[in-house]
Amino acid sequence: MPPVPWRLLALGTLAVAVLAVGMFVVLAPRVESGKVTRARVAERERDRLVRAEERRLTAEQAVREGRGAPAPPAAAATGEREARSSLLALVEGAIDADARGRVRRGELRGPILRTRCRPFPKTVRGEGAEIDLGRSVGRYECLAVTSDISRPGEPRAGALGHPFRTRVHFPSARFAWCKVNPRPGEGNLGRDLARVPLSPRCVGAP
Repeated sequence: MPPVPWRLLALGTLAVAVLAVGMFVVLAPRVESGKVTRARVAERERDRLVRAEERRLTAEQAVREGRGAPAPPAAAATGEREARSSLLALVEGAIDADARGRVRRGELRGPILRTRCRPFPKTVRGEGAEIDLGRSVGRYECLAVTSDISRPGEPRAGALGHPFRTRVHFPSARFAWCKVNPRPGEGNLGRDLARVPLSPRCVGAP
């Protein structure tokens, strides 16, 4: 058996180690630079998506306005409540027509079955400003219903649809409404970072 060339093996090992170190020194900055570049590209893309989503939300949540007929100045309490209930029905009809128009334009999923508004925030008695004559302004959450949730013996146990918010000033019979956009789930790049609050004209305090 020939003798093992330990010195030659040691020199070879040292050469490989030196070569590996040299390659690391040369390539490490490039790898790090590549990571930084990719991070910047991802950040720019995220910012682009956020801005695009903010523009979409701003357009979709834009204020719509309407006006009905106020109650006669000398109307009795019963007559004023009837006028307010009629005005609220007009508000529901306006939001319903808006939602149906959005469906026709491909902006929302349909069909729209009906639109109903309820006092916001919810009260124990469920009465809004259309009943409480001591309040001049009513705030309501509305749903343009696309499908009903049924249970045995209860065909309308719940409903799914597109949410809206509206603010009604009963003395002038003026009202404004906005489409509501619920927060998307995580993983919607850009969409979950965009924030566009609803106009105070739709959600302002009574």
